[in-house]
Amino acid sequence: MPAATAFPRTEMPAGATVSWHPAADGALLRTVHWAHVAGDRLDSQGWGRRILFCGGKRDFIERHAESYHRMLARGCAVAAADWRDQGLSARQSCASEELFRHMKMDLARLLPWATETLGGPVVMMGHSMGGHMALRTLAARPDLYSHVSHLVLMAPMLGIAGPMPDWIMRPLAHLQVRRGRGEAYPPGQIPYGPGYRDEVRRRRLTGDRARFEEGFGWMEAEAGLAAGGATWGWLAAALDSIVELKRPGTLEHITQPVLFLLGSEERIVDPAAIRTAAHRMPNASLRTIQNGHHELQLDIDAVQDEVWSAIWQFLDL
Repeated sequence: MPAATAFPRTEMPAGATVSWHPAADGALLRTVHWAHVAGDRLDSQGWGRRILFCGGKRDFIERHAESYHRMLARGCAVAAADWRDQGLSARQSCASEELFRHMKMDLARLLPWATETLGGPVVMMGHSMGGHMALRTLAARPDLYSHVSHLVLMAPMLGIAGPMPDWIMRPLAHLQVRRGRGEAYPPGQIPYGPGYRDEVRRRRLTGDRARFEEGFGWMEAEAGLAAGGATWGWLAAALDSIVELKRPGTLEHITQPVLFLLGSEERIVDPAAIRTAAHRMPNASLRTIQNGHHELQLDIDAVQDEVWSAIWQFLDL
């Protein structure tokens, strides 16, 4: 397997098809896909070669260019999307406390598109909020199971690490929403600006300073990609959604093979919640990545080598 530095990081793979998909409420969602597949990289059942990538909070399609290069080099067909209110998808499409409900419906519409476009059931590969939404959508829509062959969840947001536990933060966030402050920022969250380059923030996200800085280059070239931090409304909706996944019988009914990836240096989401989820699911495994941070797919070369080796082994590729 080539070293991580062999893959381009600041340019998108050639041959991408960009399209726009209307959500149920008319909001436009930006998608991209590379549908060509190298047939010598299939597993014994023809699975594992089609990947729908779901990014996290504040993510945008271009930020994961290096990962797309890796997938394509492995012979996979790939699709990705900007969540509403992120990237170049529709902004201010709903109140932030309604975002998770809408994102669940959006992903439910995008899954059939991805399977049709890429030629069969997909691996749902989700990072942070994207991993959370993959589980929420499948838990709510068993009729979509046939569209998904596997799940790869990197630091999924199944609990939020912070100064206060979720059971305190959740009613506080809802109180702020009731006071009309749903679009205001909690302490520690700020609009997009120079503060996002803070070194303390970088150390919580990734051990790779160069990759961290490269992410800002995309936003400097296209200001519309930038997004600020979590609002009180977003936090209230996120914590409500986390509670839904904790209900007995939700995760237990998802039977597809699942790989959880968790960095040993995780400081953004709750590692204990991820371990609990992996234990609850009937066909799940958990891999802890030494020296890995929250953004495993944007971490140092040694971390990425271990992450992608685990993924390819899991997918039999």
